[in-house]
This record gives sequence, C-alpha cells and structure tokens, in this order.
Amino acid sequence: MQRASPFRMDSPALLAALAGLGLAPVIGWASTQAPKLLLMALIGGILVATLLARPRLLVPVLVMGALFDEVYLTTPVAKFGIGDLAIFVIVPVWFVRRMIKPRGMALPPGWAFLLGFLALAFSSMMLGVAPDSAVGYFSRVATYLVGLAAIYDLSRDRRVLEDAILSIAVAGVAHACISLSIGWYRRLSGLANQPNVLGIRLAFGALCVSGLMVRTKKTGLRVVLGACLALLLLCVVLTVSRGTYISLGVAFLWWLRRQRRMALMVIAVAGIVLVALPDNRDTSTEEFVGERLQFADRSVDNRTQVLQNTLLIIQAHPWLGVGFGQFTDLDQAVDITAEKGRSSHIFYLGTAASAGIPALLALLGFAFVTARRMWRRRAAAEQAAAAGDVIEVQVAWMLSIFQALFIYHGMSLLTRDASRVSEWLMLGLYAAAGMAARPAAPPRADAPVRPPARPRQGARSEGPEPSPVR
Repeated sequence: MQRASPFRMDSPALLAALAGLGLAPVIGWASTQAPKLLLMALIGGILVATLLARPRLLVPVLVMGALFDEVYLTTPVAKFGIGDLAIFVIVPVWFVRRMIKPRGMALPPGWAFLLGFLALAFSSMMLGVAPDSAVGYFSRVATYLVGLAAIYDLSRDRRVLEDAILSIAVAGVAHACISLSIGWYRRLSGLANQPNVLGIRLAFGALCVSGLMVRTKKTGLRVVLGACLALLLLCVVLTVSRGTYISLGVAFLWWLRRQRRMALMVIAVAGIVLVALPDNRDTSTEEFVGERLQFADRSVDNRTQVLQNTLLIIQAHPWLGVGFGQFTDLDQAVDITAEKGRSSHIFYLGTAASAGIPALLALLGFAFVTARRMWRRRAAAEQAAAAGDVIEVQVAWMLSIFQALFIYHGMSLLTRDASRVSEWLMLGLYAAAGMAARPAAPPRADAPVRPPARPRQGARSEGPEPSPVR
C-alpha cells in the first residue's frame, strides 16, 4: 500500500496549501487591526470567483459601475468612484481568464489610434506647464484604455451586448428614481449634484428603453417600458440641460426617420410627459428656465470666454497643447483675462488645447473606424434579415440602438467635457457592436463543387500504423 505524503500532492493543491499558510498571519492581523479591510477583501474575493465562473456578468457589472461613478469611496490612498473600482476588479479578472483561455482574444479595430493617442498624451503631459498635477489623471486614462480593450474582448457576442443595453436602461431608470427622491431646486441634479452629468445618464437610458419598447411584443411589458421612458424624459426636462436637449433630439430624429412605430411611441410618451409636468408657480424659477432656454443666462457668457481661451491655446500650442490633463492651468502658458481654472465645455476643443491637435485626430480616427464598422455591420445584418435570417434581425435591432447612442454621444461632447469612465466604456461597446456575431461568408453560387478525392492504390492511410504482431 502506497503511503500518502504532502510532497506528492498535485501542484494546485500544494500551491493552495502554501498560500493558506502564508496568508494565515495576514488574516489574523487584519481581523484584529483592520476588520473593514478584511471584509472588503472577502467580498472582493467572492466577487472575483463569481465573475471567473460567470464571465457574462463582467460587462453588466462594469456598465453599472461606470454609470454610477458619481458614488465615491474615500480611502487613505485616493478617492475612487464606483466605476474605478469596477475597472480594478474587471480588468484583472479578464486578464486571468485570458491567461487560462487565450484563444479568441482580440484588440479593438483601430487600436493603433488609441496607442498613438496614449503616446501623444504622455508626451504632452511631460512637456506641459504642470506635469506633476496630471500624473494621476494620465494613469486613470491609461487604466480606462485597458478597460476599453477588456470590454471589447468580452462584448463581441450578441447576448452580452443585449445585456449591456439592458444594464444601461436599468441604470438610467435608477438615476431617475434616485434624483426625484433627492429633490431639486430649479434643476434636477441627481447623485453628482450636476444636472448636465445627470442628463447624460438619463439620455443613455432613454435611448435603450426606446429600443426595448420596439423589440418587445408583450403588451404588459410595453406598458412598463413606456412608463420608464416617460419617467426618463420627464427627468431630462427637469435637468434643464440644453446640451442634453439638443443631442438627444438629434439622436431621436435620426432614429425615428426609419422607425415609424418608434416615432409614434415616442411622440405619445412625450405628450404624456408635457401634460404631466409639474406646475411650478415660482416666478424666479420660471425666469431662470426661460433664460436658459433662450440662451440668455450668464453661463453663455462664461462658456464663450472659455471657448476664446481654448482657441487661443490651440493657436499658440497646436502640436502638444498646454499639457495633457492641465487645461485648468492654461493661464501659465498664455495670457488670459477671465475664467481662469475653468474646464473646457467642448470635449474636442479641450482635447486639442490640452494634448494637441494630433492627439485629437488619433481619437477621432478610432471613432471613425468604429462608426464605419457599425454602419457596415448593420447594412449586412439588414440584408440577411430581409433574406429571412432571424438572428440577424436581432443584430440589426441591437446595432440601431448603439448607432443612436453613438450619435447622441458624439453630439453631446460638443457641449460638455468628458466624463471619467463612461466615455471609454461606451467606446469599447461601440467597437464590439461593429464586430458582434459576424456571419461567416457564404459560398459563392458560381463556385465549382469538387468531388471527394479517392485514395490512390497502395497509398498509406492517415491513421496510426498497426503495431507488429509477434
């Protein structure tokens, strides 16, 4: 009978035993000195194990974290948003999973543009007016780009992208409910206490809920989705965010030109929202809203001055800008008279002013490649759907939603600066949508059919040779 010996254990079991022995003193110290940290580590370990076993949950977790990045967790090291924590969990899990199953891993099309942007941003940061203040921001952006690659690699499946659409819709409805429960004065501001940021979350959710309304055929579910859409549009109106009004209106108009059924639904819901708007008898609030809608408020003058400062920086430093992540320090590079320390309200011009025109062109190059693939993929899906392919009908529906999100996203960046995690997350989803469930190329009708080759006489078979018989 063979004796059992610990040195004859399997390698995984031996590593687990050694890891347990090594972590025992750390766990004992943490249980007495830092119980909260130990509890967070335990929860994180359970979450990582769950995500490794269920990789389809990775994308919804990252989407929800990015869209609730306004919720912060303060630590002795830094202040992290929920989106940052989601990135820190998802990226290592994705990396470990790809180490185990490396087959099928792919980078997003146009990844060279992102690499070029990162190199130009680093050069701009190091040669900027205050490089020390931008190191943390550059590290975050580099982490977000890794998260973009992870979300693309994880989302190239139609079902995962549909989960992402559902997650965006749920996040938008949750933001609407939370914002109304918090209350507002003149403008609805939400968790971030910033109406324009809340408008972004609500607009994303409204577009996804509209797409779900078109797809569903159940009357009860359609009524629920209609109520959710009415709630989202009501909250969008209460934000009094002009950029959201314009961008969301353009996205809906583009979408509705080919979706008559959706047009009727959205018009009906919008009519209900206008009727259900609260009657505000506060004269000062009415005057405030009227000034904003007429572009006659003070913020227009402030943004005009910021725009002039931005154009002055681009003219003086067109190649590398004032320094990546250092837009608020532009008064150290050029002489400005007003609005010092303000962030840019136009993402494209702000990127050109801070990192340079080449960095902006690199980002736009990636966006162009992504948009071209989405539009081509939808055209191919519609052709296959017309031929009776049921799966491609779902793909065309899904791509129409991401196209509407892409149009809204691009338009909204003309009136605001970039958010933290959500911009890069959405770019990864757009890139994945353009490559989702790509059909195999069908054989040509004129291709000749070759008969199977006959084995030659005397030729050896491809199987293993029989062992000699003694």
